[in-house]
Amino acid sequence: MTKKKKKISFKIIMSILILAVAAGGAWYYWDSTNISSLVPDRETNPNGWLVDETRINILLIGADTFEEGHDTGRSDSLIVTGIDLESGEISMLSIPRDTYVEIEGHGHNKINAAYSYGGVPLVRSTIENLLGIPIDYYAKTDFAGFREIVDLLGGIDIDVDKRMYYHTYDGMIDIEPGMQHLDGEKALQYVRFRHEALGDISRTERQQKFLLAVYQAATSSENISRLPEVMSSFMKVLETDLTNSQLTRLSSIARRFDTENIRHSTLPGWFWNYNGGSYWKNNEEETTELVKIYFSDYEPEPEAIEEDAEGSEENA
Repeated sequence: MTKKKKKISFKIIMSILILAVAAGGAWYYWDSTNISSLVPDRETNPNGWLVDETRINILLIGADTFEEGHDTGRSDSLIVTGIDLESGEISMLSIPRDTYVEIEGHGHNKINAAYSYGGVPLVRSTIENLLGIPIDYYAKTDFAGFREIVDLLGGIDIDVDKRMYYHTYDGMIDIEPGMQHLDGEKALQYVRFRHEALGDISRTERQQKFLLAVYQAATSSENISRLPEVMSSFMKVLETDLTNSQLTRLSSIARRFDTENIRHSTLPGWFWNYNGGSYWKNNEEETTELVKIYFSDYEPEPEAIEEDAEGSEENA
C-alpha cells in the first residue's frame, strides 16, 4: 500500500477514536497500566486462536441500519484492526461483505448476513472462526447517521473520482465528478454508490475518503469551537463496548503511533460464482500467513512481505 492509503486508514481509526474520546473525558498520560487495562484476560484459550499479550483486536462495523435496540440490517463494511500497544503498529484487514463463510446455526452464506441473523455477537464469532484470532472489542457506526454531522460541519470537500448517477430503491444518487463541496445528503449518496466494475471495493475506498474529510473538517480552525456539539452528534452514531476510560487510554497510546507503522490489506481471495450467487472466496493458505503477519509478532522473510503487499494491491 502507498503512504497515502496508509494515512487514510489511520485517519479512519483516529476519526472514530479521537472524536469518541473528546466526548468521553480528558487525556491520560501514557504508562504501562494503559496497556494492562486494555488487554483482556487470556489465561485460557480453548479455541487455540492466535493471541498476543500486548495486542488488541478491534472490529470496525459499518452497518446498513443503526437504530437503538433494532439491528435488522446487514453489515456494510467490516475491518479487523489489530493494535500493538507497545510498538504502536496498526494492521487493518478488510473483510469483503460477500465473503463466503460458515455462520454458526445458519450454514454457509455471505458474511454480511451474519449481522442480520445475530447482530454484533454473531459477526464477531464468525470473524473469529474465519481468522483464528480473538475480537476483543468492536465499534459500530452507520454512514447514514453522518448526514447530521456533515451538515453541522458546514459540508465536506471531496474530489469525486467519477460521475455518479443511479436510481436507488429510495431515491437518487446524482453527483458530478471533480472537487465537490458536499452537504449531508450528497455525502451519503457518495458513500452509498457502488454501481461500477469493482463494486464494494471502490465504495470502501470512498468511505475511507469520506471519513478522512469528516475528520479534517471537524478539526479545522473554523470548526474547533464547535467540537462539543459535533461530539454529541458523533456519539449518536457510534456504538462500542470500549468504555470511556478505555477509549481515553487507547487514545493516549495512539498519540505515539506513526503512520509509517500502518498496514492495510483485504482478505486474500477471488470472486467466485456458486449456486447462482456471487461471492468472495477466501484463500485459506494466504489468509493464515497474512493473519500471522498482521496480528502477532511473527516476522516473515522480507520477500514474503513484499509479495503480500503486491498481491493485496492486485486483489483490491
